[in-house]
Amino acid sequence: MRVPIWLLSTFVLLLATFPSGVHAASDNPKLTPLVAEIIAPPHVIPGSDGRRHIVYE
Repeated sequence: MRVPIWLLSTFVLLLATFPSGVHAASDNPKLTPLVAEIIAPPHVIPGSDGRRHIVYE
């Protein structure tokens, strides 16, 4: 049994119009704090170009 292309495309179009259960983002975003630590302090290294460069990880 072969399904006509117009019937298949109509079915796909109808599926695309229904909500997928994913909710849109709310108008009031939740703000969360950012927590970070320095693993190693930066070091100043003289470069081959005669300038000082900061090396960090």
